[in-house]
Amino acid sequence: MTKNKFLTILCIGLLLSNILLVGFMLLHKPGRSDKHGGPKEQIIKILALDDAQKQAYLAIVDTHHQSVRKQGQAIEELKNRLYLKLNKTDRDTATTDSLINQLGQMHRNIELTHFNHFADIKALCKPDQMDKYAKLTEELTRLFHKKKPK
Repeated sequence: MTKNKFLTILCIGLLLSNILLVGFMLLHKPGRSDKHGGPKEQIIKILALDDAQKQAYLAIVDTHHQSVRKQGQAIEELKNRLYLKLNKTDRDTATTDSLINQLGQMHRNIELTHFNHFADIKALCKPDQMDKYAKLTEELTRLFHKKKPK
């Protein structure tokens, strides 16, 4: 095989692999934990919620998202205040410690918000759904695990 023929085959192979990669990236839906839909759809399916429960669940989810988003904004503001301290020559450790403690409290509040959110979902469940709810609680960390971009 000549050098030119080898390079031609190599270029065609690389071109095909790039086309496949671009196709995969365009067809892949980000934010989906797997082929069964996002966590919201999976919870509806796992718990086999009826129509009334679905409506109540969606309202709970909206309230939860608003609360977490608001707390996330507060965390961003605290982080900005904290990191602006790096620009000062005089490091006020008391203020820095206070901001770090506030950040820790905000993260604690978010986890409490998540916990209460799932307690609210439990309250929606009928007695015959409690086994499904118990199974759901065992899978929560996997269900909401976000893959970090590389």
